Amino acid sequence: MVYNAAMEENANKKQKKQRKPQSAMDRALGYLGYRMRTEKEMTDYLTAKQYPEEEIAEVMARLVDYGYIDDAAFCKEYLRTKLDRGAVGRRKIRYDLSQKGITGEIIEAALMEYDAEGETENCIALVQKLSQTRGTDQKAKASIQRTLLSKGFSYDTIRTAMARLKEEDWE
Repeated sequence: MVYNAAMEENANKKQKKQRKPQSAMDRALGYLGYRMRTEKEMTDYLTAKQYPEEEIAEVMARLVDYGYIDDAAFCKEYLRTKLDRGAVGRRKIRYDLSQKGITGEIIEAALMEYDAEGETENCIALVQKLSQTRGTDQKAKASIQRTLLSKGFSYDTIRTAMARLKEEDWE
């Protein structure tokens, strides 16, 4: 009995060693299971998993053909998600998307949906919200401006948003 148990254990170990490593396509599909990815994100992920360049190129071509990787669709979804979560400026969105490896043309096409007027309206709403919590003195105004800059609003947009609010609102 002891001999059979030892043989069985060795056989199980050999089976585990003989299992084929997970294919690049399987890994890619698993990585896509969490959220949409850009071409750069997927390529970086597969490279980090040490797959050969030829296999990565083949997998990427298949993913693009199947429509699983689409940078333009990713940009639109990213923009929608960011705007749903709160006010954010065009500069921040442009920066974030460029960090994810999206080309400038695709980013600009996606940002066409987020016009300057919409950005200004979001900025005004955020200024009103922040002024309620931080106050309306000059120190609070400077703090609000820094916050808006960190959220990716341009100086012109911030200036326009603050000018639209009544001057008497600021002390």
